[in-house]
Amino acid sequence: MAIKCVFFDFDEVVRTWEHEFDGLSDYSGIPLDAFVEIAFDPSGYESAIRGRESDESWRAEVGRVLAERFPVEDFGSALRFWASRNGELVTDVLAIVRACKAQVPVALFSNATSTLNQEIESLGLTGLFDHVVNTAEFGSIKPEPESYVHALNLVGIDA
Repeated sequence: MAIKCVFFDFDEVVRTWEHEFDGLSDYSGIPLDAFVEIAFDPSGYESAIRGRESDESWRAEVGRVLAERFPVEDFGSALRFWASRNGELVTDVLAIVRACKAQVPVALFSNATSTLNQEIESLGLTGLFDHVVNTAEFGSIKPEPESYVHALNLVGIDA
């Protein structure tokens, strides 16, 4: 059986966030662990990656919770710091993507928010992937089986 498409995840595969939040606490006064806990609380984050709310709405809610929990600290600075980050590309993985693309179609498959296409563009990845599968566009997220079926169908593979 021939390979019809190679899928790559975005976060912590094609790009990493390993050092992207270094300095947030110094910048805003909000402890990093508290910021991450609030920003990536499943009740809010999952709604954004399922496409039930926009990235902007999700981040606004994060700001509201930060302001409530840290009224003295500068939550606005924390949000601006966060918004200015796009992650760091993993060059070894990009080389693998390009090598695969020379042979077969490649797809980016991500539990992402409504800003995925903008992030791809800002990182200089426009055109690298033949397909971009963003869970925010169809509501089912990885690892739910429906998300994989949807991804396969989007790239023209019968599931």
